[in-house]
Amino acid sequence: MLKIADIVCPDKKGAIRNVSLARMTITRRVEEIGNDLHDQLQNDVQKFVSASLALDESMDIGSTAQLLIFLREVTKDFQVSEELLALVSLKQRTRGCDIFEAVCDTIDKSNVKWSQLVGVTTDGGPSMTGRESGLVALLKKKTIENSESKNYESDLIHHYCIVHQEALVARVLNLNDVMKIVVKSVNFIKQTGLHHQQFKTFLEK
Repeated sequence: MLKIADIVCPDKKGAIRNVSLARMTITRRVEEIGNDLHDQLQNDVQKFVSASLALDESMDIGSTAQLLIFLREVTKDFQVSEELLALVSLKQRTRGCDIFEAVCDTIDKSNVKWSQLVGVTTDGGPSMTGRESGLVALLKKKTIENSESKNYESDLIHHYCIVHQEALVARVLNLNDVMKIVVKSVNFIKQTGLHHQQFKTFLEK
């Protein structure tokens, strides 16, 4: 095709050269994009002063646990960026120590300094939040071990995911008074077609 393009349409030769020839070509290009993004992240690591992690672990369609590790970094100029740092397959077990090893390996490969880590966000699972062997507890120990000060106490901020926070709030708060009003209002609106139509008109206005 390139030889024909030299004769028939020389101006289109560049476009023809960019056509993927096989699935291996696409695979190679995806890998090149991934390597380029990794190199960019390596350069950005030198610029930011603090970072936080967000972790999500779930099963894929093949019943293999996949751990998503997101990194959010902040520069001296308060520029915030967020990247998917890694997708790690947990082949065997998903204990807190297994997740911890995957996170440590990823951070070390990315040249992120442990002293820059100020926060971590996880779900509410025992492997993440266990007091002794959960991921957060192990990360706090790691930050203490890697600190330069001997009297350093880890101030790693831990956040639960929003869904878990809502579940905790629902257990503590008594919202019966609110729910009675909401249910009564919805029932009134849905009671007749006229009420429903009037409510829609009111919202449109």
